[in-house]
Amino acid sequence: MGWTDVRQTYKRTFIGQFWITISMFVSIAAIAIIYSLLFKVNIADYLPYLATGLVFWNLIGTLINDGAMSYVYSEGFIHGSPVPHFTYVVRIATKGLITFAHNIVVLPVVLIFFPQGISTTILLVIPGFLLVLVALTAVATVLSTIAARFRDIPQILAAIMMVLFYITPVIWPFDSLPAGLTQKIVLANPLTSLLQVMRLPLLNQEPSLTNWTIALITAFIAIIGATYTYLRFDKRLAYWV
Repeated sequence: MGWTDVRQTYKRTFIGQFWITISMFVSIAAIAIIYSLLFKVNIADYLPYLATGLVFWNLIGTLINDGAMSYVYSEGFIHGSPVPHFTYVVRIATKGLITFAHNIVVLPVVLIFFPQGISTTILLVIPGFLLVLVALTAVATVLSTIAARFRDIPQILAAIMMVLFYITPVIWPFDSLPAGLTQKIVLANPLTSLLQVMRLPLLNQEPSLTNWTIALITAFIAIIGATYTYLRFDKRLAYWV
């Protein structure tokens, strides 16, 4: 169903789903040029950091924002199909992964022209990615249940995610912050660590122990919350959507 959703979005367009890749290329190029000129940043160093940040943040944002609408989008299926409701969360997560697959094409191109070095550290992106996928699918399960009951939640969530985009080191380097309290405040945002465990290995850097710890704790809490929410409220969904 996720693949069908993506195909339907770009139905009858000339290049189809590859508009996703082109849009990401344009966004990365525009921000990289503007920031390198405004802040006198070496674009060869900044572009790989920016590209990995935007590609992985797009995945995070899609899993959270679209995931929160999983049950609302699937209203007709919920009323007319005996399929387990969690299937509809997986449907939206699959759609997000397909979009991510189109966006990630950007990264090899950037890293070929602006190499960051290759070592076994790059393999850490695999557990990082899987950890984030599990954590945010669980978060989407909780949010989609709440959003099915309270329809203002998606709008509130979109506003929160916009703020989090600017206070998460997506387009600005975490190391540019003064050491101490400021960095601790940014690390208190769990999306910082979820982003770093995916991004840093591709930049030939190891995520810190703090990053891994926060990401694991976030995933654990999200799974517990999703399990409780699903078992407690699943039977009420048909009355809410």
